[in-house]
Amino acid sequence: MTDEKSDPVPDANVEASFADHMWGQGDTTVHLKTDAAGLFHASGHGLSVIIGVSKEGYYRLQQSEGAFTYAKESGQIDLHPDPSAPAIFMLRKMGKSASLIALRHNYSIAKNGTPVGVDLKTGNLTQAGQGGIEVEAWTNDQGRAVNSNQPYDWRVCIEVPGGGLVQRAGSFDFEAPSDGYAESDEIDMPASAGQQWRSQASKSYFLKLANGTYARLEFRMVAGGDHFSE
Repeated sequence: MTDEKSDPVPDANVEASFADHMWGQGDTTVHLKTDAAGLFHASGHGLSVIIGVSKEGYYRLQQSEGAFTYAKESGQIDLHPDPSAPAIFMLRKMGKSASLIALRHNYSIAKNGTPVGVDLKTGNLTQAGQGGIEVEAWTNDQGRAVNSNQPYDWRVCIEVPGGGLVQRAGSFDFEAPSDGYAESDEIDMPASAGQQWRSQASKSYFLKLANGTYARLEFRMVAGGDHFSE
């Protein structure tokens, strides 16, 4: 087992569950630890084995677990009997944490483009242009029954007056970039989007506020029903 830099992870927790009983009832599960080289050996019998790894101070990834089959009836056979060519599992080491202000709120948003200002430090509503962020939405759902899922045109604009925002690249993208910010971003959902149309959408951003501080925003707009953002 390795971390995201391919360095071995010793003394990690390993759970191996062998499919050795009918319908999965009472399957044998063993708990192991990796050695100084990040290696472990799980021995048992059954149609397959499911393995998951974990360790305090590390994030679990998709590569932190795996299923290995030893009978055609259970799927494609995936053997790893050679210690020189082991199955590789991965964890991601956590970095240094920092004290943050965390807020979560729902805000009612008008459907006609009237801006709603939010102070990200307090979560309170503010007048447009007084810092923080501004949210504007335009939703044309007249004549549509609530929860009918009949498509309609809607869009929402998130703006940082005097600052900017940039979309986060991934869930482990923790540090705000120094540049690349735009003053606003828009989610556009036309009725013509077909099967891609949704009554809600989400985006994750880094923000650079007008006062020079940085923030992270998990934004979700729900255009159907009560019409709100969070």
